[in-house]
Amino acid sequence: MLVLTLDALSVQLDRMPAGDRPRQLPQIGELSYNDGGTPVINGQTYEAKHIWVVTCYMSRPNRRLLSALYEKAEFNRRTTGADYQITIDDTTEEIQEPTPRTRGIVTGTDEISVAGGMVSYFARFKGVMKSRPQFAELQGFYSDGVTKDIWDLATIQLFESDKLLA
Repeated sequence: MLVLTLDALSVQLDRMPAGDRPRQLPQIGELSYNDGGTPVINGQTYEAKHIWVVTCYMSRPNRRLLSALYEKAEFNRRTTGADYQITIDDTTEEIQEPTPRTRGIVTGTDEISVAGGMVSYFARFKGVMKSRPQFAELQGFYSDGVTKDIWDLATIQLFESDKLLA
């Protein structure tokens, strides 16, 4: 599950296709060989930022809330240049890193010690949406046998902009 928060706006993205792990890291290096056959690793020397490519089912009220969150972040970015980064609480997959951890931990979860001075935990991130969320309306269905619910399939891309410190 992902929870996106900005100011008083918060939306939960929890209806993802089974097994979906939306958080990724870009390719951070590549292996090549010099003329003598020695392996050479080329790439960035800084920690890669996380990327989320999310597809999820949303109720119409949550669709409005997600759109409002995007518009609020964009308004803040354009008008003040501040308070536009979205807090991303990600419980879809734990992050592993050496102690001490470098990011905040999602409320209600625990840090787990792993061998070799490593920890594993559900992290909090700061991020931005790449573009306005995209929606495709799905056929309505009767969840209670009487009321026809309309659901949307949402596609969202988020980029880590900064660490939300521990």
